[in-house]
Amino acid sequence: MHEVIFQDVKVIWDDIRLTFSNAGYSRSYSLETPLLHTVEMKDSCGRIFAGETAEKFDFDLYGYAFQSEFKAWHLETVNAVVRKDLPFESDHVLVTMRYFDDFSHTRLSREFHLYPGIAMYGMRNTVQLAVIPDHFFNSRPGLRQEYYDFMYKDKEKFR
Repeated sequence: MHEVIFQDVKVIWDDIRLTFSNAGYSRSYSLETPLLHTVEMKDSCGRIFAGETAEKFDFDLYGYAFQSEFKAWHLETVNAVVRKDLPFESDHVLVTMRYFDDFSHTRLSREFHLYPGIAMYGMRNTVQLAVIPDHFFNSRPGLRQEYYDFMYKDKEKFR
């Protein structure tokens, strides 16, 4: 079992579970499935806001669509470090998780930025692809029209 403590932030992980908390919340993730899903999330009063209900992985948190029910993914590493005296960020604990997909040779890095004293955390996902695609599809309706004025100088030519 690994543990990192900084002020009121506490991170504990092993091969089965990752749990991080501070004075305002606690969140646990299962590491037994190919990618993360929440086991439990609760506030400092013990009220449970999320519990383990999903049998399959919900990828909404990542924003990237994966194939074959994620069977090719595996966890490479989990690491946590205290980050202090940064020029543009307050002191916090950085938890980094790296996954690799053997099928597509894609690497996913997930970072949690855990701040002491406030009931929130920051999150960043990075996807490294073996091949850089020309474009990504986005299913949001009206996306093209929403950004149309920013994309084309000669708008009439592209209508």
